Amino acid sequence: MRSLDVFPANALLLLYVLVSLSVWSAFWGDCALWASTRNGSKGGFVFFLIVHLAGIPELVYLHMKKCWPFKS
Repeated sequence: MRSLDVFPANALLLLYVLVSLSVWSAFWGDCALWASTRNGSKGGFVFFLIVHLAGIPELVYLHMKKCWPFKS
């Protein structure tokens, strides 16, 4: 019976890296939301909330590089 052979070692490493990066990103995004709230900056709070939830930096990058889904 194969228990860990379901996924190749590279897939498990990729999963570990993606989960780690997601936790890292969520932590710093939440820190920015908390700091903007503590400072009374409603505009900063809304900006960080939208960026944190919508992936706007990623979309800007894809658009600038003419990558999917922005290929012409």
